[in-house]
Amino acid sequence: ATLIFANFELPEAKNSNLDVGFFDLKKYGVPDFCQLVLIANPQALRSPATAWKFRSLNRALREATDWIKLNPANAKALWLEQFPTKDEAEARMMDEILDRTVYMFPHQQDLSEEYWVGMERWLKGTEQIDEVSPGKVDYWTNELAFESEETRKGGKEEL
Repeated sequence: ATLIFANFELPEAKNSNLDVGFFDLKKYGVPDFCQLVLIANPQALRSPATAWKFRSLNRALREATDWIKLNPANAKALWLEQFPTKDEAEARMMDEILDRTVYMFPHQQDLSEEYWVGMERWLKGTEQIDEVSPGKVDYWTNELAFESEETRKGGKEEL
């Protein structure tokens, strides 16, 4: 494999007695792209009738991430209650996977414009896209990541 998720695929491979290794792709110029990216229609994102739903989802993600990081043992217990392991080997593997994964959740759901500009340049340089965006990159937004009193006006607060 050329891309693996070190938090779960390495433990799975080791559990299968495979001789595996890991190196960070960023050291070789490949941008980090393994994060959850929420995508929405700009009109729906900004409409007073629907924008509160997106803000509520983002707030729920932040609160869940905070809870998981503050309560890792409880988070693991909830996961294992929902997805019990079948034997001791799988239990050891899941322990390692969950220990590695808990700390990988980001505190913020925002990415800088510089990140996206760099990603576009890399995609163009590796011939995965034909052109980079002219001027300001405006199709990526952090509007949900940074709530203000103004963004809360006129919308509901709960889903």
